[in-house]
This record gives sequence, C-alpha cells and structure tokens, in this order.
Amino acid sequence: MDRRTAVATLSASLVIGLAGDYLFRAPTLGIGASLWVVLFAGAVVTVDALRGSFDRAAAPGLAAAVVFAAFLGLRATPQLQAWNVLAVFGCLVLSLLAGRRLSLRSTPLEAYLRPGIRAALSVLAMPMTALWPEGRASSHSSGDLLRRSLLAVIVTVPLLFLFGALLVSADPLFERLVRRVFAWDLERAASHVFAIGILAWLTGGYLIASRIPDPPDAQVSPNGRPVLGLIEVGTPMAAVTVVFAAFVAVQFRYLFGGAELIRTTVGLSVAEYARRGFFELIAASGLVIPLIVGADWLLRGSVPRTLRRFRTLAAAQLVLVGCIMASALGRLWLYYESFGLTTERVLALAVMVWIGLTLGWSAFTVLRGLRERFPVGAVLAGLAVLAALNVVNPEAVVARANLSRHAAGESLDIAYLGRMSADAVPAILARAASLPAAERCPLVADLASRHVRPPREDWRAWNLSLERAHDALTERAPTLPCDAGQPTP
Repeated sequence: MDRRTAVATLSASLVIGLAGDYLFRAPTLGIGASLWVVLFAGAVVTVDALRGSFDRAAAPGLAAAVVFAAFLGLRATPQLQAWNVLAVFGCLVLSLLAGRRLSLRSTPLEAYLRPGIRAALSVLAMPMTALWPEGRASSHSSGDLLRRSLLAVIVTVPLLFLFGALLVSADPLFERLVRRVFAWDLERAASHVFAIGILAWLTGGYLIASRIPDPPDAQVSPNGRPVLGLIEVGTPMAAVTVVFAAFVAVQFRYLFGGAELIRTTVGLSVAEYARRGFFELIAASGLVIPLIVGADWLLRGSVPRTLRRFRTLAAAQLVLVGCIMASALGRLWLYYESFGLTTERVLALAVMVWIGLTLGWSAFTVLRGLRERFPVGAVLAGLAVLAALNVVNPEAVVARANLSRHAAGESLDIAYLGRMSADAVPAILARAASLPAAERCPLVADLASRHVRPPREDWRAWNLSLERAHDALTERAPTLPCDAGQPTP
C-alpha cells in the first residue's frame, strides 16, 4: 500500500472510530446509528476516490446499507430494529464482495463461501498493511510524519492503559496519585479506547479489503465439489415430498371441514389449533429453499435425464410447500378471528411472503438451470419485504386491527396494547376514545409511563416513532378523561 492510501485509510478509520464511540453511546438505537453508517459509507467512497479506485459495483450495497440505517431512526419496534441492523450488515458484506469482483447477479451461491471467509479474514488482518506502506520515503515528509504519528498513538495508548491499569490495581497510593492527577474514570476511559480501537480497526480493514480481488485460486472449481447421483439426492428429496404430501392431505380436511371437524378430530379448539404449529410450518417451508438449491448443486453436471427427474421432483415439492403455506395462512386467519393480531404474527407473515417469493424465484432459476441467478433474487426479495415492513409499520397495523375487532364486540388484550412500542402509540390513542374508561385509563397511563420523554434527551437516540409517540401522548392523552375513581394518565 502506498503512503497516500495508508494515511487516508488510517485517518478515516480513526475518525469513524471516534464517531462510532460517540454516536453508539445512546440509550437506544436511533438517528445516531443512522448517521454513523452514513459516515462509514462516506469514508469508503472518499478513500476510494482519493486512490482512484472507486468501484461502481459496490455502490448499490453501500446505498442499501444507508437506506436501512435510516430506518433505525424511523421505527422503534424491537424486531424491526434487529432486522434493520442485520440488513445493514448484509448490505455492507455484499458491497465488500462486489468490490472483490464477485457479482451477485452471476455468481452461484456456493461461490461465496471461500471468498466470504477470505474477505472476513482480510477485514481483520488488512489494517496491518496500512501501518507499513510500501516503499521508503523521507522521514521528514508530511505524509510519513502523519502516518508515523498515528502509528505511535495506536500502539502507545493501549499499552498505557494496560500497564497503567495493572499498576493502579497493584498499589493504592499510586491509584490515588493517578486519580488525583488525571481525575479520570479509568473504566470509562478504557471502554472508550476499546470501542474506538475496535471500530477503527474494522473500518480500516473494510476500506482496504473492499477493493482487493481474490486470487484466482479462490474461485470455486467445478472439479472441487462432490457430485452425486439421483439415488443419493433424489431419495431424501422424495422422502420429504412424501411427508409433505401426507401433511397436505391431512390439512386439506381441516381447511375445508370447519371448526367442528377440528374439535372432533384433533381434540383442540379452533384457537388452540390455530396457535399450535404456525411457526413450525413457516420453518418447514423456509428449509425447502436450501434443500432444493443444495440438491441442484450436488447434481450439477449430471446427465440431462437425471436433471429432468430431479426438477420434476423439486417442482412437486414446491407445489406441496405452497399448500403448507396456505395451511399456515389459514391458521393465521383463525388466530386473528379468535385473538386478534400480534406483532410476531405479522412479522411471521412477512417472512412467509419472502419465502413464497424466494421459492417462486427458485422455480424460475434453479429448476431452469440458472442457479447462478438465484442469490440476487433471494436477497432483493428479502430487502424489499423488509423495506415494505418499515413503511407499513406493523405495530400500528396490529393496534388498529385489534381495536377494530374490539369495536365489533370482540375481546381485547389491553395489557398487550400497553406493552407495544412507540410505533403503535399514535394508532392506539387515535381510537382510545371508543374504549370504556375502565380499560382506557390504565392503557393510557401505561403508555405514558413507558414512553415518557427523558428530562435530558440524548439526540443520538432520536427516533421519529418516539417523537410521534411523545407528541401523541402530549396532545391526545389530556383529551381522554377518566371517570371518577379511575386512574389518570
């Protein structure tokens, strides 16, 4: 690595590390985390531009990471926050692989394994190359002086904290002297140094590794993989298909037999039947994806007749999985009629949508001999579903649906509404006037206690949903009076 690149990489890494240490020390994820991802993406583009090696193929991944990072400042539902973090991480990984000459549109799924491991190791090891740039230069040059100064700081600070902590622990008088001179909270200072160091190191590794292509031997060779026949691959596929067929045959009776058949045959109420096995059906449907893709990979290179038989078997399996997903949807509808909605069920429905899209895409690609196109469709389908979830706001949907059921005379779980995140607060308060005071007052009081604005709010934790929840509680809660004897919010 040349001197200019080394200085730019070290400087950007240190800045991103310092920014991360500050922005991530908020009580919750919010706009601070969004801003850090924007700064990280900006550092990648800036360093690449300085060294004249910006790769447009990596731009979509960076842009997608910024979009899903923005959702961290938009939604407050914990599950959505976790999924958005995973999406940001995944998009950065895709950008990293694109910069290493791996195209998502034309690279088979298995070809990502070895380059992905190499890329991960590179992110961890590559910062060392920035500390010793290629070539010799005068020690009096400004670039070399900055590099050497940064290197000195990177090496000195951890050593000072390490040995300082040991000596402070060894002697109380020395500890008193150190605390008097510096008046520092050593544990807090050490946590800052650790956070800055980790973030700066990973940022530097990403900046360097993102534009270094893998050597030729990193590519997957067709001769380096196991190739099996229809007996080895088709037998387990056929067995799974038979199990699916038997399950669908049983479910067919329940789907069209009504509640009475469920009670007399299964021994469960409709509600119990709807609640049982829903998530297991989703898991079974999702596991078919790696099963079909993996089987196609193992049979690659087989004679055309073998491939045709396998694809016929796989197509039958996809049809049966569609029936299983219909059963899961039926259970979801029964559950809604009995209990209403929950956030977990709506998110599971979103996962089902992604599974359905991915299975359809696998039929269009894998079963037509175009397996190398499968990854891009699966990834884009997942990102599209997650983006739609962020826009739709599932907790608000759940709150409106359950309150509408209550208005129609159905039961309502007030305690569950009171536990919902800030995403649901405006929707709840918009319809809370229709609730009896005995239910409305404890609900509003619970929401007000859980979503109270902190006296000294940290701007890094700012979130649009939290802001709207605070505004709704301020404006609408006073207009929802309680009867005498009822608790006030």
